[in-house]
Amino acid sequence: MTAPGRARERSRAATHARGPAQSLSDETRARIIALAQQELPVRAIAAEVGCSIGSVSNVCRLAGISLDRGRTRAATEARQADARAARAELAADLVALARDELARLRRPHTEYWGVGGSEPVVLSQLMSEPPPRARRDLITGAMAPVDRHVKLTAVDAGRGAGLSAVDDWLTWLMASPE
Repeated sequence: MTAPGRARERSRAATHARGPAQSLSDETRARIIALAQQELPVRAIAAEVGCSIGSVSNVCRLAGISLDRGRTRAATEARQADARAARAELAADLVALARDELARLRRPHTEYWGVGGSEPVVLSQLMSEPPPRARRDLITGAMAPVDRHVKLTAVDAGRGAGLSAVDDWLTWLMASPE
């Protein structure tokens, strides 16, 4: 059996397990139409009437009522603008974090090491700057936020390329090394 055939069989089995589909009464259909004419959102109508969103959409489509998607579109655009602002703020924080890490390269550094034996001792020495190994670790630590900053700003820079938000996100995700 092919994959689509198996999916159909599972769908049929699930439908029979739930029982026959409940048809909407004329009273319920009239209530859906009345609420849709008041321009209530589909989810609100479905919640008030006690049926699925799909049922509300179907009743409205058959009744010739166009469901206004303007508020949904506006809400989506507002969420996208909020997400862009949050990414910009996060990008700025990442740059500041990278600067802080790089600034540690020019500060005095205390190096610690342990001396074992029957009575272990931890020794330390204050140095004018970090030793090469610590410098490498600080630079590597600073590059991770810079890399994330570049990826975050690239997501919003790609807006003019005609990609949808999902395509932007997938492009960013596919470029991520993790």
